Amino acid sequence: MDIGLYNKNRYRIGKFTDISLHLLSKIKDEGFIDFINSKGIKVENKFIKDIPIHDLEDAYELNCKVIYKGREFDVSSSMANMIKTNKLIIGTLDYPLSEELGGFERVDKYYYEKEVGFYEIDKFNEVKKPLFHFKNTKSVTTREIPKDEIIKYALYIESFA
Repeated sequence: MDIGLYNKNRYRIGKFTDISLHLLSKIKDEGFIDFINSKGIKVENKFIKDIPIHDLEDAYELNCKVIYKGREFDVSSSMANMIKTNKLIIGTLDYPLSEELGGFERVDKYYYEKEVGFYEIDKFNEVKKPLFHFKNTKSVTTREIPKDEIIKYALYIESFA
């Protein structure tokens, strides 16, 4: 997911062009309007604001990775699902790896997933990759989230994304 810092608040970034983008929020902050989906239906507790890119203070792509049995995997589950189940869904494009470790299901033509408990993973990492060219996020950064803080982290991300 893409995250932008605007007026010292974090927002999810929606569709953007070369010069503008949409900020998405669960709170109707100043200047935000109700979000109307592609079917013309108002979405509850979702608001949107269009801004020029240069109004952002920072922007980055946020991904989560886990180390499971010594190997790195994508986190496929949403933060909301992690909070609800106390588990996560990990995924890979690597078929031989999914077969070697076992328990993975094919969910797409070339993608395999497995549900695991927090206790089963070695590490949970947040990966931030810079978007655009802001001074605060100049390079890809990785931060380990302690296993006993994954739910707290997921609640934090879920609060604005």
